[in-house]
Amino acid sequence: QDAQPAYYLHEQRFVLHGVWHTRRAIVAAVDLHGSVPILPHEGIWDANVDRRLRVLRDVRLDVNPLVLLYEQPSIGPLLDECSQRQPDVTAYDIDGGVNRIWRMDAASDVRRLSAALQVPWLMIADGHHRYAAAQRMAAECIQHSGRVLAACVEVSDLGLLILPIHRLVTGVSPAQWTDAAHRLAAWFDCEMLDESLPLDRLDQVLPTDGPPQFIAVRQGAAPERWTLRGWDAL
Repeated sequence: QDAQPAYYLHEQRFVLHGVWHTRRAIVAAVDLHGSVPILPHEGIWDANVDRRLRVLRDVRLDVNPLVLLYEQPSIGPLLDECSQRQPDVTAYDIDGGVNRIWRMDAASDVRRLSAALQVPWLMIADGHHRYAAAQRMAAECIQHSGRVLAACVEVSDLGLLILPIHRLVTGVSPAQWTDAAHRLAAWFDCEMLDESLPLDRLDQVLPTDGPPQFIAVRQGAAPERWTLRGWDAL
């Protein structure tokens, strides 16, 4: 535990489909019930929360931070300034990516970052089960800090990529899919893709920016790409 308040800037450079990207996150202990609300947007499974809670009970340490999104474009120049010096840590992952970390504990930096992070909301991008486990841990342990470790990424960061999540759905009849497609058509535009496209390349036809999309693959039918309509107006 740090002897004095500090933030950590984590810069991650990685390759996706042959293109280098850079993502920056502020790593901090975030109040579970502070003035800035943490917004979940997914359901959770109790069994997964229980598993995460057992880890917290055993190690008494956050070993996997949440990923939280916030909106504060003006923070960019402050992060640029903080990263002018040599990083405190540089590490390389097995895919050749580069991770650089700066410890920011100067009183002036802490004040400015704390002020910049007084945002209307923090949205969970990854870690809904870890968040629920942290809440339960805080409720049952009187010595808990009431905080959770999080990597906070500004929503306009060019390295913030939301990659496809693959889901296998079984037991869907043709009639049920027809009904689902009819309801999706109220919100999405549907495009038929080339049937010869290999399954392991389907994620490459999804853009890294623009409107939300997903691909539906059914046995005996061409893949379908569904694109949310009216995204520019949101």
